[in-house]
Formats: sequence, C-alpha cells, structure tokens
Amino acid sequence: MILKGSVRPGNYTGMAAALVEDELKRHPRVSVETIDPVHRRHLAVRQSIERTAKRWNVESAFLSRE
Repeated sequence: MILKGSVRPGNYTGMAAALVEDELKRHPRVSVETIDPVHRRHLAVRQSIERTAKRWNVESAFLSRE
C-alpha cells in the first residue's frame, strides 16, 4: 500500500510514489494499492486536507476536482 500525503499538484512525494508503484507493478506476485487523498471522497479526508491547506495558506486542489 502506498499512501500519498501531499495534495499539492506536481509534488515530489507524488512523483516518488508513482515511481515506486510502477516498479512494484512489474512483479507479478506483488499487488499495489495507492491511496491518494486528492482523489478520495471521504468527508474526514476532505476536511483534513482543507484544514491543512488553510493552515499553510495555500489553495487546496481537492474541492476544485469535484
């Protein structure tokens, strides 16, 4: 399981997670699940993202994707 923690577009965490996911998927006996908070629709995740964005005074891309 890969859990991305950043919601900023083009962030290095997302790039690294994509690389790891790609490498893991090359192995037939490995299954990979990636959880990206930007694409999750759970209210608690949305609220957490919005609070964090507000605290850091940045615009959250989460709600604009709906």
